[in-house]
Amino acid sequence: MDPLSALGVAASVAQFLELGYKVARKLSEYNKASIHDVPKSMQSINTQLPLLLNALNRVKSDVQVDRLDTDTRCILRGVVHGCGKVIAEVDEVMGKVSRQPGESLPAKLKKVLSSLKHDETIQALDKSLQTYIQVLILHHVVDAADVPPPPPEETKYYQVRERFANPYYARPRYIEQLDELFYDAARSQVKVPTVVVLHGEKGVGKSQLAVDYCQQSHALSQFQSVFWLNASTPESLGSSIESIAAVIRRSSEGKSSEKLNFVKTFLEELWHPWLLVLDDYDHKAFGYEPVLSKLPQRGYGAILVTSRQLGASVLGTVIQVQKFLSTEEERQLNYELRSAVENKDWPEVQSIVQQGFEVNQIDHNLNWPFITRAALLGFEEAVDLFLKKGASMDLVPSLVPPLEWACDRGSVSIVNRLLDEEDRIQFRMKPNQYDDCMARAIEACHLPVVKILYTRRTANLDVKDRYRRPTFIKAIEGSNIEMLRYLIQHGAGPKTPELKAEALVRAVTNNNMELLKYLIEEAKFDPNSRTEDKNTALYSAAQLQDSKTPHMSPGMDMVRYLLAHGADPMLDSCGGEIPLHPAALRGHVDKITILLEHGSDIMHNGNGWTPITQAAKYNSPEAFPVLLSWPIEDAEKKAAYRAATLQAAARWNKKELALAVLKAEGGVDINAKDWRGQTSLLLAIEEGSTPIARMLIRNNARQDIPDDKNQYPILAAAKSGLDLVVRDLIKAKDGPGFDFRDDKQNSALHLAVKAKNESTVKVLLEGGADRDDMNAYGETPLDIAEEMKLKEIIEVLNDMEITKK
Repeated sequence: MDPLSALGVAASVAQFLELGYKVARKLSEYNKASIHDVPKSMQSINTQLPLLLNALNRVKSDVQVDRLDTDTRCILRGVVHGCGKVIAEVDEVMGKVSRQPGESLPAKLKKVLSSLKHDETIQALDKSLQTYIQVLILHHVVDAADVPPPPPEETKYYQVRERFANPYYARPRYIEQLDELFYDAARSQVKVPTVVVLHGEKGVGKSQLAVDYCQQSHALSQFQSVFWLNASTPESLGSSIESIAAVIRRSSEGKSSEKLNFVKTFLEELWHPWLLVLDDYDHKAFGYEPVLSKLPQRGYGAILVTSRQLGASVLGTVIQVQKFLSTEEERQLNYELRSAVENKDWPEVQSIVQQGFEVNQIDHNLNWPFITRAALLGFEEAVDLFLKKGASMDLVPSLVPPLEWACDRGSVSIVNRLLDEEDRIQFRMKPNQYDDCMARAIEACHLPVVKILYTRRTANLDVKDRYRRPTFIKAIEGSNIEMLRYLIQHGAGPKTPELKAEALVRAVTNNNMELLKYLIEEAKFDPNSRTEDKNTALYSAAQLQDSKTPHMSPGMDMVRYLLAHGADPMLDSCGGEIPLHPAALRGHVDKITILLEHGSDIMHNGNGWTPITQAAKYNSPEAFPVLLSWPIEDAEKKAAYRAATLQAAARWNKKELALAVLKAEGGVDINAKDWRGQTSLLLAIEEGSTPIARMLIRNNARQDIPDDKNQYPILAAAKSGLDLVVRDLIKAKDGPGFDFRDDKQNSALHLAVKAKNESTVKVLLEGGADRDDMNAYGETPLDIAEEMKLKEIIEVLNDMEITKK
């Protein structure tokens, strides 16, 4: 195909568009997340690339390309190839300069410097992209109106004349707090300026902290324009704003009101992040005049206020600044506060905080915020004091917040105090965090706390606990009916039939009749609902057992109650068993009886087992009498049931069951065959159940009934080396003699020799077996023994011949 054909060029354009849109999305996300330090050239690419892609999108079809002349097609193909290489390089550079939220200031600074190294590369890519765009415009492939010019450079300002005191002590903890609170504002992710207040007594270093933050954030280009305002009086604030206007306009002319409006409008429309510092704000001096009305109401900015007065807290989030303590003093107080909180020593906690200890510190021993530990311990006074001193409720986002620990403990007063503080400072955790608090409260069965969280934070009542289980399960396990009632009344709790069945089963397994009655009578749960593994409440009640008295019948009242309320005794479980199976397995005669009275099928086969064979399997002979004597109207079914039971006893060597069937009133067809054509006698022999085989022989079981493979009892016994069974078969009143043969005319003696069963060979010879009998191959037992070199058996055969002679 001609590469300059419409089809070839259109394919190239389509391929470029697919890659281009992908990179454009990544570039847009990067610009949004990192606006404070994105190189100008990359911002230009971010602006122009999507519009170029949209313009090219109009000429991607064969028909549209076909309208272009050959030269234009050639140029278009070359430009598309070149643009593809540009955006591939842009994608590679982005991977090198991108940063993740939450990095420390040094790490951010390091990456900013790294990105600046790449700025020259990015500029070259931007220049190449613009060149290609101009070529497309020149050849009328792209309309110039569709591609905007790159964003103009804006002037940046840093109007902070304050200096550090000598000496100045860095306080990185506060800087980190400011960086976190201003994170979105510094990345142009806000529409309304973020306001933070540094509050503290005179001389604690509020202004010095503000200067430090201004310098660091400006060095990192987080806030690219920074202005310092004296806010001690309305007049000083007005003068400071007028000074800003003079710097920006490069003129001091004009009325004060004009200058104030100019600065306000200028900042609201500024494209990059800006920071205003209102130093030494005195809300009393301003009276009822709202100070924020003089400042920008929108824009990509932040306002940092320093104040000695608590009234400033209405402006925004408060950081409580304590007096500076040396490292050694802080370490000692940290240790003392931990001990005071652990011991709930209220006077000591007060004393330590009054010494200027910063409550927003991490316990050096536990690596927990102190307010979190106090909430966990239910230390209400300490929580209240820490909050008054500006303790953050989300100091370490990766840790469980104080509210969740208070909910886990059930501390109603602390929960309300923490929520009150959230309301006061207009703070909210993420919805999933309130859901975690709700899960803790439900799991610990603290209903008052559950009500508070639901009322005040509309936390989700349908949550899962830490093990990913529905929390209503915990209410059931704790037998907390009031909790469960509250959940269900508010639309929570189990909704699906499977979960409702799970609730019923839990009530049964906890042996909680009151809860079971509530779920069925008040909550209207269907007693026949099934869990995911097909379990039912009735099945669970039938298998309840007391480990100390295994054959007692705990849960009988529940079985009776469930049956009375419509539980179906024939609903089978995942393995096909019905409630009668576990009742028989446990040997609980009263449960067996009532289940049979309500229509349970005594012959139901569940996973290969009937109730009576289940009882035999787990050694519960107590169940045999009732299961064997229960009336079965259909004579054929009754005969089949008893025969199958005897066959199962023979197959699994359950002597007690075999004896019970043989002695049962009405008897059993001892010679009935199973689905493989085997009688109980043959089954017992093949499974090596010597006691049962001998019992069947003494009860006149026939020996002349082979299975579908022409296998007779004496042949199977000889082959398996069951000497006692062989002897009993020979001595039986209706014994077979030695006429039975397998398909190859092997006698019992042939098979015993082949199986190397020396003792069985003796029993057969003593019983009259003929050592000279030949099979279909003309072989005698002696021939086989000599061929197999069975020295001992050869001697037995020869000795027996001598004895006969």
